[in-house]
Amino acid sequence: MMRLTALCLLSIFAAAAADVTGKWNVTATAPSGREVKVQLELKEEGGRLAGTMSNADGSIAIENVMLEGGRLSYTLPAGGGYRLTFAVADGSMKGNYTGPDGTTGPAIATRSVAATNVAGHWKGQARTSAGREFSVELELSVSGGRILGTVSAPEGSAPIENARLEGDNLTFEVTTDDGVYRVKTAVKGDEMSGSYNGPAGESGTFTLRR
Repeated sequence: MMRLTALCLLSIFAAAAADVTGKWNVTATAPSGREVKVQLELKEEGGRLAGTMSNADGSIAIENVMLEGGRLSYTLPAGGGYRLTFAVADGSMKGNYTGPDGTTGPAIATRSVAATNVAGHWKGQARTSAGREFSVELELSVSGGRILGTVSAPEGSAPIENARLEGDNLTFEVTTDDGVYRVKTAVKGDEMSGSYNGPAGESGTFTLRR
C-alpha cells in the first residue's frame, strides 16, 4: 500500500513538474523601479525540479526548488541569496523576490517559446525503420505561450505532450495504448523533418509540410 501511494505521489509530482519545465523570461523590479531581466530554465532530474538562471554575464544553478499547490519557489544563491516565489498560471508566473537584506519586489515570468514558428496544419509521410510508409498529420496551436496539438496516423489520433521549441528544434511526446512515443524535429520554414522512437524500440523518420 505504501509503495502504491509513493508511486501515485511521484506521478502527481511529475505531472506538476512538467507544467513548469522549460525556459522562462523573468523580469524582477527593484524598489527604485529598475527592471532586471534574466532567463530561468527548469528541468526535471530524478523526480526533482532543478534549474539555472542566466543573463549576459553567465548562469548560476538555483537551489531549494519546490513546486507545491501551484506555487513555485527557489533560491538564487547570488549576492547573498534571493528567494523567489511564483504562482503558476497557464504560460506565465507572477510572484515576488526577497533579498538578503529583506528587500522585496515583484517578479513575473513568461515562457520563452517562439511558438508561432510552428503553429498550423502539417501533412506528410513517415517511414518506419522496416521500410513501411504511412501518412501523418500534425495540428499545432499556441495557448498561453505553450504549444498544443494533435498527431494523426492511420491507427488514430492522440494529443501531443511536453512540447518544447528551442531554436528550430521541436520535441514532444505522444502517449498511445502501446506506450510513449518521443519525437524530435527540425523546423525550416514550412517544412518539418525528424525522427521518432517508440516504447518497444521501434523507430522511424518523417517529413511534413505546412
